[in-house]
Amino acid sequence: MRNFNTWLLLPILALASALVACRFALNLPAPPSPVMKTIPVQTDAIQVPALAGPVAALELNFAAGKLSLSPGGGSLLVDGTATYNLAELKPEVVQEGRRTVIRHRQDGLSGIPPFSRDLQNTWDLKLGSMPIDLVVKSGADTSSMELGGLALHSLEVTSGASRSRISFSQPNPERMEELRIESGASTVDLQGLGNANFRDLVLRGGAGQYTLDFSGALKDEAHVRIETGVSKVNLLIPSGMNAHVAFNGALSNIHTTGGWQQEGEEYVLSGSGPTVWITLSMGAGDVELRELK
Repeated sequence: MRNFNTWLLLPILALASALVACRFALNLPAPPSPVMKTIPVQTDAIQVPALAGPVAALELNFAAGKLSLSPGGGSLLVDGTATYNLAELKPEVVQEGRRTVIRHRQDGLSGIPPFSRDLQNTWDLKLGSMPIDLVVKSGADTSSMELGGLALHSLEVTSGASRSRISFSQPNPERMEELRIESGASTVDLQGLGNANFRDLVLRGGAGQYTLDFSGALKDEAHVRIETGVSKVNLLIPSGMNAHVAFNGALSNIHTTGGWQQEGEEYVLSGSGPTVWITLSMGAGDVELRELK
C-alpha cells in the first residue's frame, strides 16, 4: 500500500510543480489581497479609568485615519470617542498592571489589507491629569496632539507616512525624562517645546519636513538629537534663550535669521537661563535657524 501511495503521489507533485513553474514563466500576477468592506459609520465611547500607581502607562495603537489628543480627561485616564466604518478598526481596551493599551480589534500596526477609499477612522481622545508615560504608535495618519498642561513623564511617538502636529501650549508640570519621535516620510510640527519640560528629545525621520519650535518657559537644560534623511529642518528659538546647534553629515544649506553666530562648526544664539543643546545629523537638505522675536 505504501508503494502504491508513493507512485500515486509522484505525478500529482509533478503536475503541481509544473503549474508553479508555468506561473513564474508567464509572470502571472499574484492573487489580489482581499478588499475590506466598509460598514455603516459607528461611534464608540472610550472611557478608561486610571490604574493604581504613581505613573500611568498608556499606549495608543492607531492604524490609519485621524488621531486627536488633548487634555480634559479629568480623573479618567482617557475620555473620548472612536468613529469608524470598518469592522476591523473597532477599538478595544486592554489593561494589565499599570499599563493600558487602546488598539483596534485587529492589530492595525501589523498592516491591514487594502480598503475602500471612503475609509473613516477617527479617534478623539482627552487624557487625564495624572502623571503619564504616553506611547503613540500609528501608521499613515494625520494627527493633532495638544498636550499642554498634561503631566507627561515620557512621550514616544512612532508613525509611518504621516502629517503630525504636537504642541505644548501650557507647561508640563512633570519633568519629562525623554521625548522621542520616530517617523517615516513625514511632516512633523513640534510647537511649544520650551513648555514640554523634557530632559532629552530624540527625533529620527526619513525624507520630510520637520519644524521644532522651542517657545515656552524652559526650566532646565535640555538636549536634542535630530537624525533625518534628505529633508528640511526648521529650528525656531525664542529671543533670549541660549541655544547651541552642532551639525553632522552632508548639509546642503544653512540659513539663519536673527542673532545667530557661527563658532567653528557650531551656531550659537546667546541669551540667559538654561541652554538647549542641539545636534543635527542629516543626509542632505536645508536647515533654517530662526530667532523668534
